Amino acid sequence: MQPIDSASNHRKVLKMKFWVNLIFLLALVSCASAKSIFLRSPSSSDYSNKVLIVEDYNDAMQFRLDHFLEESKGIRAMHFIVRENSYGLWYMGQLRAAARRGIPVRLIFDDWASLNATSKSRFTYSMLKHLTDEGVEIKFFHRIDKRSLVKPQRYTRRMHEKVLLLEGANSYVLGDRDVSETYYGLRSDGANFVSRDLVVEGDSYADAQKHFEDLWSGPLVEKIDLNKVKVTEEEALAAKQRLDKTLKTFNTENNLVGNSKRAKWKLRYSPVRSLQFMGDKGGAVESRYHSRLMSIMKNAKKTLQISSPYIILNSGNKSVLSTAVSNNAKVEIVTSNTKVTDEPLVPPAYDHDSKKIVRKGVSLYESSGNRLVHFKQYVVDGRYTMIGSYNMDNRSAIWDRESGVIIDDEDFARVASGYFEKDKSLAVRVDVNRRSLKFQSCKNFFMFLVSSVLRPVL
Repeated sequence: MQPIDSASNHRKVLKMKFWVNLIFLLALVSCASAKSIFLRSPSSSDYSNKVLIVEDYNDAMQFRLDHFLEESKGIRAMHFIVRENSYGLWYMGQLRAAARRGIPVRLIFDDWASLNATSKSRFTYSMLKHLTDEGVEIKFFHRIDKRSLVKPQRYTRRMHEKVLLLEGANSYVLGDRDVSETYYGLRSDGANFVSRDLVVEGDSYADAQKHFEDLWSGPLVEKIDLNKVKVTEEEALAAKQRLDKTLKTFNTENNLVGNSKRAKWKLRYSPVRSLQFMGDKGGAVESRYHSRLMSIMKNAKKTLQISSPYIILNSGNKSVLSTAVSNNAKVEIVTSNTKVTDEPLVPPAYDHDSKKIVRKGVSLYESSGNRLVHFKQYVVDGRYTMIGSYNMDNRSAIWDRESGVIIDDEDFARVASGYFEKDKSLAVRVDVNRRSLKFQSCKNFFMFLVSSVLRPVL
C-alpha cells in the first residue's frame, strides 16, 4: 500500500475548486449578458415601472389637464419648441394656474427654438415676464447672444428634449411632443404630426428628476434679466389677456373635461420588466443616448423597426443598418415623405441617402399624403423598445441633447411594434429606381448643394 501524499491531494482539490468557481462565475456573467444588453440602474428593477402610450390628440391634452389640476408637489418640464398659438397659450395657462395654487413650476426652454424662433407665434419676452410675475420659473438653454460669436457651439448645440415631470404622480411624459398646435391636431390646414406620448410611472422617475435638476443647476441654462429686456407693463398685460382669452374657450372647443380625475389613467398603465431612463449630459461631443441606442440596434438578430421623421446617414447609423442586415435581421424604417417635412434642408439630404438605405437591404417606407410621422421609436427583436427625442440624424447623434427610455419587455415591444405596423400600413415603400429629388427642379438642386455643405449639422 502506497503512502498518501496529503499535501499533493490538497493542492489538487484547490485547483479543482478554482476551475469549478471560475466556470460558475463565467456562466453567471454569460447569463447576465444574455438577459439584458444594457446595464440596469437601481431605479429600473424588474416591474418597478408602468407605462402607457397616448396617441389620440384629445387624450394627450386631457391627460395633461387632469394631472395639472391635481398636481400637489411640483411640475418640471424641458421643451425644445414653444409657441404662443392656441395650444401653447392653453398649456402655459394651465402652468400659471398651478403656480397660483402654490405649486412649484420650473421650465427649461431651448432659447433658439423658443425666443429666437422665426415663427410669428414664437414665445415672447412679454409672456416670459407675465409668467415670471405669476411665479413660474423659466430658464433657457444656450442663450443666443454675443457670446455665440466667440462660442459657436452655443448656437449649434441645442436642447432637443421633450420631458414633462409630475412629482405628485411620480410620473413623467416623454416622446416627440413639444408645445405647439401641430403636435395635438390643432392646425387648421390639417398638416399635423403623427405624435405619441410615453407616460412612465415608477422608480425611474428619480432618474428623470435628477436629470432635470442637474441641468437646472448647471451652467448651460440661465434665467433672463427682465430689467435688461425692457418689457413694459402694458406688454405683460397683453400677454395675460392672450392667456385669459384662450382659457375661456379652449376646453369647450376641444371637448376637454375640467372635472376629470387623473386616477382613471392608472387603469390603463401596464407594468414592464425593465426600464431605464437615459439623458445626455453637459456638452459631450457624442450623445450617450445615441451610443446606447446604436449598441442595442447593432445587436438585432431578428427584427429592427425604426420610426424617425428625419433620416440622415452617418458612420454610426450606417454601421448599425449594415450589421443588422448582415445578421439576417429584417430591417424596416418608417419616415416622413419629402413633401411634408418641417425641415427644408432635410429632404434633399435624405433623398440622396434613401437609395443607399434601400440598397443595403433595408425596407424603407415614407408616410403618404400630409402625414408627418414625428414619433421617434426603435424596436429590436421584439424585445427592446427605445422611445424619446432621438432622430436618426447627425443632430441627435452629435450636437443636440436628447433623452428617452430603454425598455426590455416583450409584451410592450408587441404594443410598440403595433404602432409601427400601423404607420407602415399608411406609408409607401420606397423604390430604389425612383427619380432623385435634386433632378426635379433647379430649386431642389440648389437645396441639395446647400444641404451637402451643411450635412454635418443636419
